[in-house]
Amino acid sequence: MSTPTDQTTRRRTSDLRGPLSEVNYRFRIRTRSVAEASACPRKVDEMPFMGVLRQATSTFISIANNSNNSCGYTILKINHRDKIASVDSNTIAAGVTGQFTDSFASGIERTIILVSPPLNGTLPGTATATVTQGAATYSLDCIGDTMLVFDCLP
Repeated sequence: MSTPTDQTTRRRTSDLRGPLSEVNYRFRIRTRSVAEASACPRKVDEMPFMGVLRQATSTFISIANNSNNSCGYTILKINHRDKIASVDSNTIAAGVTGQFTDSFASGIERTIILVSPPLNGTLPGTATATVTQGAATYSLDCIGDTMLVFDCLP
């Protein structure tokens, strides 16, 4: 088995620096100051961070479908290895409120709730997502496809 020479090693290292510096350059361009971020309205595809939930504590999730057609939702639970631990999905009939109760296990570090109201004609549908844990309540009016992100701490 042959070992790489110093020149081969240097060439491989320099090859790696090129793409990494390109990524760093793009990252610096895309970052914004706090003033710029607060002046800009929220983009539809951004995931709003809603807050922190406690593991092993009963959590009540309610999604009210305000549309004329069925609304779908998916709850993704991400574990400490950044892998999807479980997926719960359901469909809510028009004008009905779907309810889901869960206490997130100790290995769950993040919960993402995807709400997909249908189109009302040519306009995006609406739904209201509410997450309650103890005295804390988080609520968001969902216009079109929306993601709600929660960190789960012990």
